[in-house]
Amino acid sequence: MWQAPDHKRRALLEAARETRQRKKKQEGFRLRKSRAQIRVSSEDGPRIVHARVLLNEITPEGLNLFMGSRLAAGELVQIAIEEPRPIYARIKIVSCLELAGESRVISTEPLGFRVKALFQFPSEEQTREMEAFCEELAAELGLRKPLSKA
Repeated sequence: MWQAPDHKRRALLEAARETRQRKKKQEGFRLRKSRAQIRVSSEDGPRIVHARVLLNEITPEGLNLFMGSRLAAGELVQIAIEEPRPIYARIKIVSCLELAGESRVISTEPLGFRVKALFQFPSEEQTREMEAFCEELAAELGLRKPLSKA
């Protein structure tokens, strides 16, 4: 049936590649997300703003998140992320961009702002703890290497 060993080898490699692609399509790439609460201190008193964090986008230096209201660049706020394990930190808002008005995502909480923030750790120990957390998160999410630094 096989004229030459190369044809057989090529067919086996092609079958293995198709199996990998089929498995990849079935599993898909999932972005794990977690809810977060941002505590903003203002002249009127502290207020809580709800946000959503993509766990794939947390690095030892900072994170990206989606919020329902605008925050000013340079503002210092506190963040609490409950999953996969509780994290409490101070962050500095680097940028806050409004997303396009119409979204294909149907949600009870419209989160129309994309925010980039940097962690503000008072000690090296807390910085090392965040690096360890990011490595654990990368392993849990099945990433090949730890999340890159921002």
